[in-house]
Amino acid sequence: MRSRFAGLPGLVLLIAVAATQACAQPMLAYVAAQNANPKRLEAFKKGMAELGYVEGRNIRILYREAVLDGEYDGVVTDLVARKVDIILAANVAATRAAARATITIRSS
Repeated sequence: MRSRFAGLPGLVLLIAVAATQACAQPMLAYVAAQNANPKRLEAFKKGMAELGYVEGRNIRILYREAVLDGEYDGVVTDLVARKVDIILAANVAATRAAARATITIRSS
């Protein structure tokens, strides 16, 4: 005789997976020059905290750096492939690379 609760563990697993996916933290990428002023990053983190976003609590942040302007294209392409939710480009070269890498996302 089959128990009417036999499917319950599978149902609980599905609910747990759905809850985890629904509560997934957004992922932000912070792209800057390797020699960028560290005070800029501190100010960014402080501003995020003032808006209620705390790294590891309710947002994930990937930090990426480039030494040469030509490296940003590869850095940003990798971030797009990782499907980050937001790319924060901390300088002009990073901004241009992000614009080039995301043009197909915007037009889709």
